[in-house]
Amino acid sequence: MAEDQNRNRYEGVIKALIFGVGVIAIVISAMVLMNEDDELMTSASNKRELPIYCVSTNQPMIALTFDAAWGNEDTGKILEILEQQGIKATFFMTGGWVSDYPDDVKTIYEAGHELGNHSMHHYDMATLGTQEIKDELNEPGALVLELTGYEMKVFRPPYGSYNNQLITTANECGYQTIQWDVDTSEGRIITYK
Repeated sequence: MAEDQNRNRYEGVIKALIFGVGVIAIVISAMVLMNEDDELMTSASNKRELPIYCVSTNQPMIALTFDAAWGNEDTGKILEILEQQGIKATFFMTGGWVSDYPDDVKTIYEAGHELGNHSMHHYDMATLGTQEIKDELNEPGALVLELTGYEMKVFRPPYGSYNNQLITTANECGYQTIQWDVDTSEGRIITYK
């Protein structure tokens, strides 16, 4: 009984996310039309490096992402619902999570989902020096590569905290820094304009 309630709750969350896509796409399309000169990667006025919040495309779509930093109690249920709905997502994983749940990492990868880096220890990386940032990025990348043969290309900073040094260092390490523009507390969404 409790399992059916949990399944219904997760299915409801995923369905609500999917329903929200249309609303989000309309709002974002209106915002784009009103402000076509916005730059996505950098702010020209102060040269501040920015992560990717959204991506331009000709089709309305979203990218569903999950941050995996502790616990795996819901991983199987999430994967099951995504499979039932025919949805692929990005799972941003900390190195600690990768070490604690290697079978889940393999299962996520084998199901065709994208694997993303969420740092080694989930520190506020905007407070770290360049070498510490590199270590925080390189360690989980090496763990995932060893487990799956997959080289991660996207990175989400813990807490959404970033600065120019973090973005630049992540780029040097081969990562595009990805944020979100809708936080559902169950999953994060990146919209495509």
